[in-house]
Amino acid sequence: MQSTPGSARARELEPRRGRADSQGQLNEGHDAHQRLGLEKHSGNTRLAKPRAEKKSEPAVSKVLPLDFRVGDRLTDETGEWEIIGRPYTVNHGKSAHARVRRVDQHDITAIRTWVTHERISVKRASPEEGKR
Repeated sequence: MQSTPGSARARELEPRRGRADSQGQLNEGHDAHQRLGLEKHSGNTRLAKPRAEKKSEPAVSKVLPLDFRVGDRLTDETGEWEIIGRPYTVNHGKSAHARVRRVDQHDITAIRTWVTHERISVKRASPEEGKR
């Protein structure tokens, strides 16, 4: 006997909706949420991701000299320097200057010059350090 699509026999033969878990049990989705007292959302229910631990070391990134921020640190052959003033340009925007000071000796300050199109490796100060 052939069943027509709308008949009761055809509905019995239809596969049940839901997914089977590893033991072959049928996960009924919405019904399971109702039994557990959970509200069914339109998307998948996801758990919150655990927060990553904060790094103690500042991240090293390459930035253009005009993107320097006060508190950024850079290292060269003469030592480690900290940016203490906003950068400014000269020579029709081709060179950038910024006021810096030595990290180990705060009384030594200088004005350093970079070409504006080269990226410089800096240790970016975290937002918490800038609030001090």
